[in-house]
Amino acid sequence: MKKIFVLILLSMIVLPSGYAQKSTNKKGVAKFKKQNNKSKKKTKLRAKVKKQFKPRNDFAFGIGNLSQFINKIQDDDSGGKRFLDIEPVFLFYDNYFFKEKFIISTDLGFTIPKSGRDENIRRFTFYTNLLLGYPLYFQKHQKLILKGGLGLYFTKLSADGGSQSLGNGTDTIDFPLPNGSSTSQNLVTVLGTEYYFGRDFSLRFDTLTYNLGDSEARAFSLFLSANYHFKVKKWFKF
Repeated sequence: MKKIFVLILLSMIVLPSGYAQKSTNKKGVAKFKKQNNKSKKKTKLRAKVKKQFKPRNDFAFGIGNLSQFINKIQDDDSGGKRFLDIEPVFLFYDNYFFKEKFIISTDLGFTIPKSGRDENIRRFTFYTNLLLGYPLYFQKHQKLILKGGLGLYFTKLSADGGSQSLGNGTDTIDFPLPNGSSTSQNLVTVLGTEYYFGRDFSLRFDTLTYNLGDSEARAFSLFLSANYHFKVKKWFKF
């Protein structure tokens, strides 16, 4: 009789704890499955977004205009200064999307040699930029990218020599003109934007700052271009 009583007592103690453990295990499995399903849904959503808005590395050709040294160059005899200038530019550059968050861009551009206010002196500018960009707005066929970096600008002035007659009261005097060429170089700070409209076209607007740390010698130039982008299927990887 005592044995039967002991067995009944043990069953009353052991069975509830076993049921409780079984119930706890079931809740743990259900919680794990729920978390796993959420994780799978997030992974699928990320893959879908990445596939839909996958950035495209490209190479671009652009035609634009460079207005150099705004409000710094005297334009007439009365002391007026030029604000904007027409100086056509041909531009080649690439956009490499680094980890889909940043863009590394290298530019190579040059102007068409032309004469300024003095028709005897020709000016030719060529440059290269190294820029880092960040997409402010990113959709499938529309992107707005903020770019900034440094550029190295070379300006070549050339003349064929000879002389030029200038008025001196009632008479004229012949002044000699330089013969040959000279090239100056400037380290420039570049800040600009690029807006893609459609898959293959974009507009760029850049502000160039010369002598950023010198308030007296500081000067600004503006650049605007329309660009066509060529798809690059294979690209170097970091």
